[in-house]
Amino acid sequence: MENLNKIVYLPIEVKNREFYSKTILAAKLIQKNFKVIIGQQWFIYDQIQKKNFPPGIFFQNSLNEIKYTQLRSFKKLQFYNVLLDEEYYSHSFKHPDTLFLDNISKPHFYDCIDKYYCSTVNELNALKEIGKNKKKFLVTGNVRKEFLEKYSGILDSEAEKLKLKYGKFILINTNFGYLNSIYKDYIKMLLINKIISQKDIPEVKKMYFWEEQNLQNLIIFLEIALKKFDNINFIVRPHPTEDIEKFRKTTKNLLNYNNLIIDNSGSTHAFIKASLLLIHMSCTTGLEASYLNKPAINFIPSYLKTYVENILSFEVNKKIFTVNDLVSQVELFLSNKDYYKTEFKKESIPPSDIIAKDLENCCTKWNEKFRLKIDNTYLDNPLKNFKIGKIYKEEVQNIIDLVLKEKSLKKNYKIHELFDSAFVLY
Repeated sequence: MENLNKIVYLPIEVKNREFYSKTILAAKLIQKNFKVIIGQQWFIYDQIQKKNFPPGIFFQNSLNEIKYTQLRSFKKLQFYNVLLDEEYYSHSFKHPDTLFLDNISKPHFYDCIDKYYCSTVNELNALKEIGKNKKKFLVTGNVRKEFLEKYSGILDSEAEKLKLKYGKFILINTNFGYLNSIYKDYIKMLLINKIISQKDIPEVKKMYFWEEQNLQNLIIFLEIALKKFDNINFIVRPHPTEDIEKFRKTTKNLLNYNNLIIDNSGSTHAFIKASLLLIHMSCTTGLEASYLNKPAINFIPSYLKTYVENILSFEVNKKIFTVNDLVSQVELFLSNKDYYKTEFKKESIPPSDIIAKDLENCCTKWNEKFRLKIDNTYLDNPLKNFKIGKIYKEEVQNIIDLVLKEKSLKKNYKIHELFDSAFVLY
């Protein structure tokens, strides 16, 4: 490929999920003399579609019909589109999700995506089985793992503040994005935005039932644990796509316990780091806890094989299937300082280095001079307010400086805020 502008767009959909890893990647890219635009995805999409931002490399984070539409339009504008799927980051692909297979199998997949980065070899093998052009797939690993293993020290200050605020606590990360969605009618929203079709509704309803059973069992566990372990705080942290006020109403009978806290503010990773133990229900955070060398329990009171067994947390965390066993396991944990932990082998080459090098090699002749425009008539997308979270310039700088210091790289870079939670780095 020739004459591509030397600029990479790193849109962020959920701050807790992608901010650190995307910023680490940005640090590696500016060392290769790329300009990087990082931050609020709706703003970046809007400016590209208005042709205010020039063609370059667009780094997509997942696939659905909305994002396919964007990628197709970007290809018409001569963009080079790459994908590292954050939605399926923790999947082992033993039982590929129906919606994932549908998205990857679409005939226009190869027309609008130039390179697909795989988090695991299992993901690569699953894609090669259904894929046509196997050269588009590359195993890189995921920069989120790299962040937690190498750069999580940046969370220490926030983690210490949480310890001072809440004392000793067990963290419970919920995963009720279907049942307790921030949308009033989640299925309707999925249909309107063409994320699913009518044929997918039975699968979605299975998720509703699965989450409902999990929620009921979680409430039963809390009723027992809050009383039995009254010297330990339990912090329940709803997923970013959940309605936290609705969750409080659902658990209102438990709110009279002083050791129950419901809080989804700040960084998920800082909460994990500050906690004694993580309890989750087949959630990506179980895998991330292992990367942070923090013990985690996967509580599976309800079983949905195609989802539960496809999450890597199922393989790396202790699996508990009943409320009584979970209570016993918490008791064992609190009395045993040598409670289990999972060790992971670190990649010999950091994923951010592999990705940055591949992006550098995707073009044979780069355009170094190009202009950016900003359209101040941009209408803020309401999804931003509950999905991305506010990103501050100082946060971006702290991550960039940490990476450059660790790698002994040059530190003379510039950063400018383009819009609320969106920045250009070079």
